[in-house]
Amino acid sequence: MYKKEKSHFLTAFTVVELMVAVSILSFGMVLVVRSLLSGASALDLAQSRIAAIQILEEKMSEFDELAVKEGGVKTNSGSEDLTLNGKSAVYGFDIKPLPEGAAEEERLNEITLKLRWQENNKQREELLVTYARNREEAQ
Repeated sequence: MYKKEKSHFLTAFTVVELMVAVSILSFGMVLVVRSLLSGASALDLAQSRIAAIQILEEKMSEFDELAVKEGGVKTNSGSEDLTLNGKSAVYGFDIKPLPEGAAEEERLNEITLKLRWQENNKQREELLVTYARNREEAQ
């Protein structure tokens, strides 16, 4: 009769090999999920920034219309609370005259528009600056 020789090499996976394979796969999955979450967070921030700039551009066009209608804008400042993509935000504006000699032909006011909000535990801010004729000088 033939006697079967026992092989020293097994064809099945050992527990150690399975643990190494599972740990490598787990590490890869963690990296993939982390990159997806990072991408989603960046997309949310980009959407908030775009919405903030759109709000500031609308407010800037209101100042432009006022400057055309009344021949300029007066020195002033103010703020109001808004909602930006479901987050509370603070809009503020500051109108101040440019220093003497900054504008050669006529006196201009600098209009600074700001929008601040909290996102991902960080304070975010968008800023827009434009210039309009000083209404005190225009009259």
